[in-house]
Amino acid sequence: MVISALVHDQFHHVERWDDVDRVIDAAIDRSLSGSAEAPLPPGEVAQFYCATQPWTDEILEWAPDNFLQLASDPSAGYAALTWVGFRGEATMETFVSFGTDAPLRTPPRLVIDPGYPHDHDPHSALPLEQARIAVREFCRTGGARPQSGTWVRGDFTGAILQPLPDVVA
Repeated sequence: MVISALVHDQFHHVERWDDVDRVIDAAIDRSLSGSAEAPLPPGEVAQFYCATQPWTDEILEWAPDNFLQLASDPSAGYAALTWVGFRGEATMETFVSFGTDAPLRTPPRLVIDPGYPHDHDPHSALPLEQARIAVREFCRTGGARPQSGTWVRGDFTGAILQPLPDVVA
């Protein structure tokens, strides 16, 4: 299994677990945070792909069946995740992380798409360590949606598309 990761606008292709952990740590701990007043810098969003061979967005003949996107704000101590995968041959599913203890009064800025920008719903915020565990699980399972966290149906704008779980007061 090869993990291809787009971190800080550069693809990394790794197979050894210590290298996988290094890339995950770089994506989570060294992301550049943006602000409402300043343009968003590159590198806030990282993407992880699992396949039998290295993959980049320049390869048009095939693509991995699923991927995990990470938005991280190390200074705030939070991240958010988006998992995209296929059910069957044609049905794409998108899920976003759901933080049971998300800081709703002062939510961190977790950008899902720096080009627009769109931010994740504040309920998607996870502590960095919880996000790290989920990204590692994604890589170790070959791209399956991590079971180590709570997920809700979402989309690429960061919106949550289902009623919130009962854990929300």
